Amino acid sequence: MLTFTEDDLRELAGDEQFDRGLGLIDRVRDARELDDGQVVAVMDDGEPRETSLDVDTMESGCSCAETFCAHAVALGLWLLQMDDAPEALRPYLLGLDRETLADLLVEQAKADPGLLQLLSLMAVKASGDSIDTEAALRGIENLQLDEDLAAGDAEDYLGEAGQVVESLRQLVAAGFEDEAIPLVKRAVEVLDGSLGFLPDDIEDADECLTAATTLYARLVTGS
Repeated sequence: MLTFTEDDLRELAGDEQFDRGLGLIDRVRDARELDDGQVVAVMDDGEPRETSLDVDTMESGCSCAETFCAHAVALGLWLLQMDDAPEALRPYLLGLDRETLADLLVEQAKADPGLLQLLSLMAVKASGDSIDTEAALRGIENLQLDEDLAAGDAEDYLGEAGQVVESLRQLVAAGFEDEAIPLVKRAVEVLDGSLGFLPDDIEDADECLTAATTLYARLVTGS
């Protein structure tokens, strides 16, 4: 759930940039969320502009080099639209019968491994069964490095690390917080001790460590 509003965007950008940003919303593409709370996207405004917006601090960056520009406004407005879209479907979904809703979820889970994993974990939780954390721990231990990696291998390593952290998020989302705490703690330890073996020029190499650290802080503080 986003905490900023259109008024916040207008105040940060000013009326002129805000009004121009309104006309750029439909040009936002390739948006993706980073682990540190930033969202980055590209939009066509005569030429491609790469824009970032931190949804927590509201700090922005853009290849146009302007301070909180129309591109940042467009990205913020696009995020607000995306944030509202799922809630707008709630009345319709509540009106569906259980079988139809189950069919929709099953079909979506076939195409979305993340959703499939989450639903599977939720089913285990609902049944009262325990989960096998050994496989998760093995995945974490496999991230342990003791020698330098080449650039190509480093990219594969970060992809694997991202998948491990995402699986831990899914574990928490399914209600297995107690089981997740030692796993996330170990993931932080392993990543903290291993990222130094990656080449210095690898961009955003510490994103997975930041994500794991943030998740662990949430778990131990209950926030």
